Amino acid sequence: MNIERHYSSRREKIFDSLCYRLLPLIPLSVTPNQVTLFGGITYCCVGPALYLAGFNRLWFLAAAAGLLIHVVGDSLDGELARRSNRASRAGMFLDYFIDSLGTSSACLGLACSGYLIPQLGMLCMLAWFLHLVTALSSSLLAGRWIFPHFSVFEMHMALIAVALAGFFAGIVRWSFLGFSFTYFDIACCIVSVFSLAEALRLAAGLFHDLSAQPNSET
Repeated sequence: MNIERHYSSRREKIFDSLCYRLLPLIPLSVTPNQVTLFGGITYCCVGPALYLAGFNRLWFLAAAAGLLIHVVGDSLDGELARRSNRASRAGMFLDYFIDSLGTSSACLGLACSGYLIPQLGMLCMLAWFLHLVTALSSSLLAGRWIFPHFSVFEMHMALIAVALAGFFAGIVRWSFLGFSFTYFDIACCIVSVFSLAEALRLAAGLFHDLSAQPNSET
């Protein structure tokens, strides 16, 4: 699979370069798909952990750890496949599918947790899937994978940060004009707004680029 990797997010590029230093520690017998599956399993456990954190804040630590393992694994599996010449369409599909399952789990866990306004959890899921559709369309139609300025990586990092805050400080609630909210609500609003705006910007740019191609179809 020869897809150009186009980084706009310097944060994600730096994070990936740090993760690649772990590649020599991975045994030769470990396949990229096994790395994807391991990270995906931990990602799918994030949702239940976020839900249970509403009863015991120790689960926030488990959620942060599971998500961090997934983010590292998500960075390593593709690079491992490229360096070992084991990149495949099946591996790409597995990566996308696992990401979709894990994100659905995390957003549903937040929406049902009681410390986040449920609609905001659904908004996060919408933002993630818009990025997925745009990135997949870019890879299939333009031959490049986009790492935007603000997207899934930043959403993951923000969730890890607020989960750690929940572990150390517990759930802190404020009231304003009769509305009760937590820092999870604030973080979710900020992240979703930036992420949705970036997804729309990328979609508009991709449409413009494809429209400029001589053989573009409608």
